[in-house]
Amino acid sequence: MTNPAGLGGVLDEFNCKALSLADFSEVIVTNSLELAKDLNRGIYVTNTATINVYADCDFVCNWPITFDGPLRKDGEGTLSLGGDAKFLASAGEPVDVPRSDVDCRMEVVKGSVKALRHDCMNGVTIDFKANADTSLVLEFDPDDADL
Repeated sequence: MTNPAGLGGVLDEFNCKALSLADFSEVIVTNSLELAKDLNRGIYVTNTATINVYADCDFVCNWPITFDGPLRKDGEGTLSLGGDAKFLASAGEPVDVPRSDVDCRMEVVKGSVKALRHDCMNGVTIDFKANADTSLVLEFDPDDADL
């Protein structure tokens, strides 16, 4: 992916599956880009999806990510999370609390994950691959009253 405009514009209603990553699918980010806020779009993850960010790139994801399975972060670049972490309820709607029967894990095998909001990883288990060049960067808005 090189241009977020290719994913579409503003939706009338929120769609947690506007970008659905399922069954070992992979998003490859080859240059720095940002998914804009307030588009009523979300990313849905199931069956071990991967976000691969190339070296020296920053993929700023301001869309909520709804976990219904694990997410792998690969590539030497940075995945910056600016949207809420959500989880798929049994009724199919995004909620704030993970179900006990779903693997809500982010596995970081290369590069960095940057937290831009206090709730971007709530309920998600973050696993960093042993003996790999990985990092967690915490960068919060000092005006965020929820910290």
